[in-house]
Amino acid sequence: MKFSINRRRALTALISGMGGFVLPSRFAFGDQQTPYKRMFDDPLQFTGPDGSASGDQYCIGVFSPESGERSLLAGAQLAADEINQAKMLDKPLRLIQRWADGPWGAGSQQLIKMAYEDDVIAIIGGPDSASTHVAQQIALKAHLPLLAPAATDATLTEIRVPWIFRMPPSDDAMSAALMQSGCIKNNTRMGMIYADLHDARMAATAFRKALQTQNAPPLFDFIVPDEIGAMETAMQRAAQFSPDVIWVWFHQAHFKKFIKNAKRTNLCKRILTQWKTDDPVSINKSSGISITSAAPFWWDTGSIKIQKFTKKYSKFMNGSKPSYRDAFSYDAIKMIAETIKRGGNSRKQLRDAIVGLNGFEGLAGRYEWDNGNGNLLQPVVVRSGVY
Repeated sequence: MKFSINRRRALTALISGMGGFVLPSRFAFGDQQTPYKRMFDDPLQFTGPDGSASGDQYCIGVFSPESGERSLLAGAQLAADEINQAKMLDKPLRLIQRWADGPWGAGSQQLIKMAYEDDVIAIIGGPDSASTHVAQQIALKAHLPLLAPAATDATLTEIRVPWIFRMPPSDDAMSAALMQSGCIKNNTRMGMIYADLHDARMAATAFRKALQTQNAPPLFDFIVPDEIGAMETAMQRAAQFSPDVIWVWFHQAHFKKFIKNAKRTNLCKRILTQWKTDDPVSINKSSGISITSAAPFWWDTGSIKIQKFTKKYSKFMNGSKPSYRDAFSYDAIKMIAETIKRGGNSRKQLRDAIVGLNGFEGLAGRYEWDNGNGNLLQPVVVRSGVY
């Protein structure tokens, strides 16, 4: 490469000047300086458009089946009715329930309708972690607060999307609680059987990570289709290992079938699970097999607050008992109402107010958000029907 005389002179001057360059003392190696900004330590903030509410009522979306064991609607509606009857707000609350199976397809369309047609100021949902991931995408695009009463997947809040609030403890926290309960020792013959579903896979990943703290790898790790036949085949394979303990994750109906078969065949001494036994005490009493479950909070039947909620819910739902997801849904609506009362009249104001609502006391206990808006609530262990 050929250089002109002027370019050559300029390059020579630059190199000569660099020879005398000295770093300022404040950049000296080993010097400990207070950083200007620490990434991931501060609470999440949003500085976009306000998205003020309009109309003669506050609309809140409920992304959930209308009924069934996965529904979030009953607990939410009970809370909304109480708020409206007490005339707590300047305008009544109105819940708009939408759902469609296959959340990444038709379900996402229902969320879009909530955000842009129903003009909701917040959404609670979905009924599991998988559907909540879909809701999170829409909430991010629409600048819409999303309270997740049934999602335990820690990655939902670890990516620090400012609009989502995970209400239950994470899979990591519940797995750690199971390990701390002392059910797994170094010599325990333990295996895992779970459904090929997003929530089950994430819970299994968290439990395997917790097992590493005890240096107790599972004898078997069976992931099977969410079908009775596949589950029973896996149980037959597991019997060949003579396990003491089996960690299990299936939906409620299949889980009860698993317990029944395990008792009939004397498959193992104890079953471990987390939360999906929505009523761990009654299941333990009727199963005839020892079950240890990580529950999201202590369902204290001696608590006046829990007693009142249970009584109101049973009357509202014609004698049915509430579940953990009903309690979290109830808390979500109460939380939204409290933030509106404090001046959260728009999507952004509501989001900011929820962030500032640390210390809110609900049925599940005290809500404290981490720096990704995940609840720091500590799970409890239910062993043989006893908290």
